[in-house]
Amino acid sequence: MPRQQTLVIISPGFPSDERDTTCLPAQQLFVKSLNKLFPDLRVIIVALQYPYRRDRYLWFGNTVIALNGKSVPKWLRPWVWINAYYQLEKIHKQTGITGLLSFWCHETALIGKLFASRKRITHRIWIKGQDARKSNFFVRMIRPAAIELVALSESLAEAFEKNHYVRPAHIVTNGVDTGMFGKKKVKKEIDVLGAGSLIPLKQYSIFISVVRSLVKVKPDLKVVLIGAGPELQRLRTAIQENNLEEHIVMPGEVPHQEVISCMEQAKIFLHPSAYEGYSTVCLEALAAGCHVVSFVSAEKRAIEHWHIVKNEAAMTAACAALLLSETSDFTPVAVHTMDDSAHKMVALFNVMTRSPH
Repeated sequence: MPRQQTLVIISPGFPSDERDTTCLPAQQLFVKSLNKLFPDLRVIIVALQYPYRRDRYLWFGNTVIALNGKSVPKWLRPWVWINAYYQLEKIHKQTGITGLLSFWCHETALIGKLFASRKRITHRIWIKGQDARKSNFFVRMIRPAAIELVALSESLAEAFEKNHYVRPAHIVTNGVDTGMFGKKKVKKEIDVLGAGSLIPLKQYSIFISVVRSLVKVKPDLKVVLIGAGPELQRLRTAIQENNLEEHIVMPGEVPHQEVISCMEQAKIFLHPSAYEGYSTVCLEALAAGCHVVSFVSAEKRAIEHWHIVKNEAAMTAACAALLLSETSDFTPVAVHTMDDSAHKMVALFNVMTRSPH
């Protein structure tokens, strides 16, 4: 065993540089927590699809190997997997790999499973959300053992078991970096905030419909919807058709710290997504002093200031009650920290490395 142990993370993507804060912000925080808590642990990231270049570079001292798989036609995707396997071979010869962590039970885990099995290395697969769905054909190819699987939540573990007949043995939730939030109380000038990828799964058409109803009870309603994606133009058209231009601001994709700043100014974080593993953005909103209103429950237990509703009418009613009440409490709620998540994940590899904490 080499003196400095090495954890290799296989991910669909990773930030292209240190200024790229919008690419997988939760995974960025996780790596930074690893660096802080386990300074003796070398972390190397193999990014299959993004950045859109083939390169090896440093990101806050961590080596990232970008393979630019996005540029390869789907029928040639196995060549990307072979390249990733080759990179793992090089790393193993140079430093020795202590453990492999695959972000999502997808092509990343297929590569990780094969390499780890042949080299007898501990492999863990962090299930994030959509990869637990029945439509994920990679699970049949990977054939993961329960001990390999790490789910973000109990509900996600149940969904994976229901769809793929294997119950993940471990639970490691997402978490927040409490240091990102200001210590001073911020004036709540945004009534409703949304943030995320503008894709059909997130159901932002419902977000706009709820806002249209809320304007009737609060004519001076101020709303911000942050994000980019294929639904952008359709959502802008819906805003115009419903005469909501004076109420809804869409700034597009903004740096992660600006999203946190908006959360600190917001009263309600409205998250109408149809499916989630354990939404980091909701955890961040709670930590910033928002009330979260969503359809999907992250945990079986009730979480303070997180309101789970069944339909659009209930979502509208919950938001209206919060906005019109003079007693609504916007005290920050810290549910999970990323440092806790990093500790739990490292423990699954039995990595005996020095932690200063």
